[in-house]
Amino acid sequence: HHRNGQNSADLDRSFGPEATASLKESLVPPQRLPARRAAAMIRKERPLTVLERARYYVGFALIGLCTVSVCAVCTFLLVAVRPLSGRRVYRILVGALAQTPWIRSCLTLLRVERLRVSGDLAFDTDPTSSGAIVIANHQLDFDGFLVWFFLDLFSPSHPQQKPAPSPRPHEFNFSPLSSLKILLKADLKYVPFYGWGMWFFEYVFLERNWRKDRRPLERSLESFRRDRLAPHVLIFPEGTTLNEKTQAKGNQFARENNRPVFDYLISPRTTGFNACLEAMCNGSDNGGKVCPSVYDLTIAYEGFHGEVPDWKLGFGRARDTDIGNLDSYLAGRPQPCVHVHFKRYDGNEVTEAFLDERWREKDELLAEFIKEQAFPPSKVGPSQVIERPRFYGTIARLLLLPFILLPLLPVVASVTWPLAFLKTVVLAVLPSSASEKPHSKAKKIE
Repeated sequence: HHRNGQNSADLDRSFGPEATASLKESLVPPQRLPARRAAAMIRKERPLTVLERARYYVGFALIGLCTVSVCAVCTFLLVAVRPLSGRRVYRILVGALAQTPWIRSCLTLLRVERLRVSGDLAFDTDPTSSGAIVIANHQLDFDGFLVWFFLDLFSPSHPQQKPAPSPRPHEFNFSPLSSLKILLKADLKYVPFYGWGMWFFEYVFLERNWRKDRRPLERSLESFRRDRLAPHVLIFPEGTTLNEKTQAKGNQFARENNRPVFDYLISPRTTGFNACLEAMCNGSDNGGKVCPSVYDLTIAYEGFHGEVPDWKLGFGRARDTDIGNLDSYLAGRPQPCVHVHFKRYDGNEVTEAFLDERWREKDELLAEFIKEQAFPPSKVGPSQVIERPRFYGTIARLLLLPFILLPLLPVVASVTWPLAFLKTVVLAVLPSSASEKPHSKAKKIE
């Protein structure tokens, strides 16, 4: 009744005042805890031990150092490599030498133990394709790192993968992790070091104003298509993490637009998703469109029993306290298994109601998950547990790489810049000489 907009007066007329009072006393939703009571329950959580607190600060410092190293590596590539090699080679090197090592370093320092995955476990890594759009529900601030962990399973260089030969040997086998692009809030680009690293990775920063965001988004995706690179764009259509305030705002938006509301999710926004899908579609030889694949991830954490946390609690929870957040993962506190269901859809078959249909399926899966603490095998099929690999060698190489590259920067730049200038002059002269040939032939004919 609450979701349908009916109030206590409607219940009184339907069931009588005595039945309504009894209903209110006996059926208080657990996710609607008062803010003071919920905050008191949060304070009863076990505080971080000395070891966990030390691990938290050390991990935070190491991630910061890795981010500084990434900025140094990208600066070297931008100054010494891009003027001569061009934008396409620069982007490939940034993905391979900076973005992939940085993500794996973060996953190593965060305590992500294991995933239970199910569904269509196949990913298109052909660089000549239109790329892919990855969508997922957004429960925690840790969801982005979790999606990185999942996408890394499909990287050819992952320890659990046997590198398959590229369908075109002369092309670079672009893995989902190295070609990942994320739609982020515009404020994040001003965060020191972290925001700079995201800027080097060419993530798309949005103001949440479609009039301002449309052109930068289309221009960014169009540039990747011109460079014959297939980006994998990560979108959280809900726009923010789940809490009572954001869910109520999403439900209001859904009712105003005659769209469904959900128990455990926020109503998805379709504008950014549709814009990405349209910008990433390529023309085919027969005049049609070849659109990117859409990969749908449904994420559920063991210990989730349906609580929609109060907005005042931040990323904490009052009842489902077994579910961690970014701080607890970084502190090394043992975390429950995370379940991920994976489905692939053809972008050419996406309709206007695509996101609403997917979110309805997610809501039903989460309702089943609450009962059994697992997705039902009858709906998701067989599953397998993936243990997290450790990339300590990657962290060491990433921290040492700037000490190798930065001393070489003046030497390499002194060679590449003159060559780049010579290349620009040659390319500027050749078209003019080619355009003069028809005129000379015309004079001879006259």
